[in-house]
Order: sequence, then structure tokens, then C-alpha cells
Amino acid sequence: MPWNPVTLYRDLRMIDDTMRVCETVHIVGLAILSTLNILEQADLLKNNSIIPNMPLILSLFLGFLGGFANVMSLRDEDQDWPNAITAYAEKHNIEIKGKYGVTKKCYPAHRLSSKKLALVMAVASIDKWKFKQRYREFSAAYGNGGVEFDITKMSKAERRAKAFDNKDPLDEMPPVPSEDQPTDADEPFPEVDSEEDEED
Repeated sequence: MPWNPVTLYRDLRMIDDTMRVCETVHIVGLAILSTLNILEQADLLKNNSIIPNMPLILSLFLGFLGGFANVMSLRDEDQDWPNAITAYAEKHNIEIKGKYGVTKKCYPAHRLSSKKLALVMAVASIDKWKFKQRYREFSAAYGNGGVEFDITKMSKAERRAKAFDNKDPLDEMPPVPSEDQPTDADEPFPEVDSEEDEED
């Protein structure tokens, strides 16, 4: 299934853990800034870059992530990295365009704090935005993939503790057949009479 920013935006807004959404969006923002830093190091972040769709990519990210401005405001620190993206674009004379209604005017660089603006303008360096450190903190707090949310891997007590009604949701599920039990896996589709058989 192709990535659909509209669906992702809707799904994130339906999550009850608002702070987790906030931290997730922040990590995505730092990942973008870290990517721009790496591209700058490789001299690929420029108006005539060999990466032809840079303006479109930046406009898509700003169009999507900008919708979480209210959520991001839950953090103690300023959530001004969308403005930092604009500052990067202006620094390298890249026009943000492609997604309707999204331009550098949506997140003007002049709204950046002097500290953040100085960081954007500084020479590119390894992990300038401290993404690795922040991602380690994020992973420690919220986990990083794996089977953390797989209820089939949890103990019965863990499932009951996480359920709203304190009941194990798997109690209402039919048992999963083991490898020793006969199944219809070898014949997933029932036999259908052919048209020739029907004519006979």
C-alpha cells in the first residue's frame, strides 16, 4: 500500500497518547533536519542539485507536519523546526513548492530563535542536530519496533492490564491451530464446478 499522508495524519490524530504523537512528530522533524545537514555536507543541498525534486519533498513535509503545530506545542521547547527547513531552503536558494498552498511564507525563517538560526547557518557537521541522542531517548521511552505491541507475545496478565475492561482479549478469540492440527491451508479455495460441468 502506498504511503498516504492524509491517512497517516488522520490516524495520528486518533491516538489517545498525545505526548507520544508529539514526540514522534518531533523525531520526524529532527530526522528531516539531519537529512538536510547530511545533504549539505555532500554538497547536494543546492538549487541546481542532482536531486531534482527537492522543492517538492520539502513542501510535502511542511504540508504534512505543519498540521501538527498544536500537538507539537505540548513540548517545553520550541517546535520551530519547520521554520528551520525554510531557513535551509533560503540558505541554499531552494524554492519550496509543489504542494498547493505550501510555500516558505507558511513557516518563515525569521521566526526562528537566534540560536536555531545560527545552527542552520553553521557549517554542516556530523549529527549537528543531535538526532542520534534524541532517538535513543525516544526509543528508551517508547520502544523501537519489535514485538512490544504484539498482544500475542504478551503474557495473559500483561494483556489484561492493558485492556480497558481488564479482560484478556484473546479469551474471545478462537484457538490458533498448531502445526500438528489439520487445517484447510492446503486447499484455501473450495472446488468450483466449471462451466462445462454445468452444461453437462
